[in-house]
This record gives sequence, structure tokens and C-alpha cells, in this order.
Amino acid sequence: MPGRLTVSTGALARNYGSICASTDSEVAGVVKANGYGIGVVDAVQCLEHAGCKTYFVATLVEGIRVRQVSPGSQIYVLEGLVRDADSGVFLQHQLRPVINSPMQLSRWNNAGSFALHIDTGMERLGLSIVEGDEVLAQGAKPSLVLSHFARADEPSVGITRQQIETMLGFSARHPDISLSLSNSAGALLHDVPEVLVRAGIALYGGSPTGEQGDALEAVVKLSGDVIQVRDIEAGTYVGYGGTYQAAEKSRLVTVGIGYADGLPRLLSNCGRAWWRGDYYPLVGRASMDLIHVRVDLSVEVEQFQDETFELIGANVPVDEVARQAQTLSYEVLTGLDAARRLERVTTETSI
Repeated sequence: MPGRLTVSTGALARNYGSICASTDSEVAGVVKANGYGIGVVDAVQCLEHAGCKTYFVATLVEGIRVRQVSPGSQIYVLEGLVRDADSGVFLQHQLRPVINSPMQLSRWNNAGSFALHIDTGMERLGLSIVEGDEVLAQGAKPSLVLSHFARADEPSVGITRQQIETMLGFSARHPDISLSLSNSAGALLHDVPEVLVRAGIALYGGSPTGEQGDALEAVVKLSGDVIQVRDIEAGTYVGYGGTYQAAEKSRLVTVGIGYADGLPRLLSNCGRAWWRGDYYPLVGRASMDLIHVRVDLSVEVEQFQDETFELIGANVPVDEVARQAQTLSYEVLTGLDAARRLERVTTETSI
């Protein structure tokens, strides 16, 4: 296996602790998409040991998987009851649906604990404020009422305050409900009176704003082994499509990581790798299994034997990679090890 995904459960636990310290609310762990790509088993076991008692997932299948790992926790499924037949499965595994529509509420029919989702500006899932008022007036008793911020990562944008005020007004009409509004950005950047915050990207080392300085500790490292070293002459084209041409004699290191492992293809000719305290550019088009890294001619070829290059990690932050790949850290993290062929290493230490 020329590629490696290292996960620091120690960093994950410390990030959870940092978020807990930033708020008086309970902090739930969002572990959907296989724990944001790090592995849901490792994520839940680590967070539970750190004191987490509540989890959010996207789908029923994800909820069942988390229940297998965490028998005593509260688990909310964000997509709710997608099919009529789901009710029995939710009850069997003691999962709590997030009710997103009057139809889902009718399907659930007070079968057990649930959360009620009120849409205040995402236009994605959830009941309207009017629908929420109606179902609560009719006697619905959710264990939690939640909404979802659309732009909490932009502190200067007023819509987040509007969403907060909307939910506070809703809460004033229904004083017995427990509120949950904040994602990572909400928890770290806004003052929200709520019972529960839902920590996601910040847990895993991504910045809640996209700015590297706002990120907590790196949780994952993607690294690749050196497979070959070669020297090329000035004018030589490199990789598929010849998108890079050497301006001078150069030394190339071929590293065993590619886009099948989650390294974005858009890093071609613009990304960088870290090795022994220095950064080196990725040149040529990233391929499915391999990348080219240009190194100094002064570095002896023998020094690369049994060496690895870091492509994502503490030295190459995931938010930097996301920005260069014209995407978000969420997409980068959840796409790691897509081919399931990387060596996986778990450590308590920092990466």
C-alpha cells in the first residue's frame, strides 16, 4: 500500500473538548458520511470516551451503524422518515428521526422520541414557522427543535442573526421546547441560547470559516510513499496531457497517491507536498494512483528511499487543499480513501 491515511483520535478528542469549552450548551457529534471520512467507528468511540452522548447522522443506515458502536447514546437521523416502513426500524434501533415535514410527522405518529426541524433560511428541509406553530399547537412533543444556519461561517452577514431571532420568537411561543441551532460555525462564532450544538467540520480539523487560522487541530493526514525518482531535461513534458513542461533540468519524485485516494485532481500543477520540513510543488496532472512532486536537484536520490510525502495534514491544511481545489474541506475529508485501498493508521498523538 503506497498510500496512508493517519487519523489522530487524540486530536479529535481535544477538538471536542475545545468546542465544549466554548459553549455552555451540550455538544453533539455529527458523524455522518463515515465520520467525515475518518471512519465512523473510530470517531464515535473517541467522542464517546471524550464525553459525547448525542450524535447526528444523515441516513437511517448511518444511524444503525452508530447504534452498533454506541448502545446508550441518543442518535438523531437528519433525513427523518423517508419511507413509511422506516418507523419500525427506527424503533428497533432506538433512533430518533428529525421530522422535516407534516407527512413525516404523520408517518411517525408519536411512536417515540423525535426532533422537529424548522426551516429558517436554508430552503432545504424542515417545516415552515407556520407549520411548526400548528403541529406544536396540536400537541406534538419533540425532544428537540432544530434549525440550520445557512451562512454562519460569514460572521458579518446578518442572516444568521435573523435566523436566531426567528427561532427565539418561535421558542417564546413554545417555552417548553429545547432548541438546537448551531453547527460548528454557530458554536464557535455566534452567541446562541440553545440546549444543544451540533459540531461537525471543526471536530475533524476543518475551519468553520474556511480560514486556516480558525481551524482546530488537524485530525487526518494523507501521505504517500515514494515509488520512483527520476531526472528530466529542460523542455520535458510531464504527465497526462503534457500540462507541465520543465523550464530547466529537474528532479521528479513519483508518489503513490492519486485522486482515487481522495486527493483532488484540481491540485494538478498548483498543490504542494511537505517533506522533511520543506514544501515542494505538485507538477503535471494528478492521475488516479500517482502524482509528481518536483524536488531540488541538490537532494540526493538515496534520501528518498522509504520516504513519504504529506499531501494533507498538519503541514498542508485541509482548508488550503480545499481552496486550491475550488471546493470545501467537507468534500475533501469525506472523499478520502474512496477506493478503500489506503493503509489506515490510528494514533493518539498529534499528526
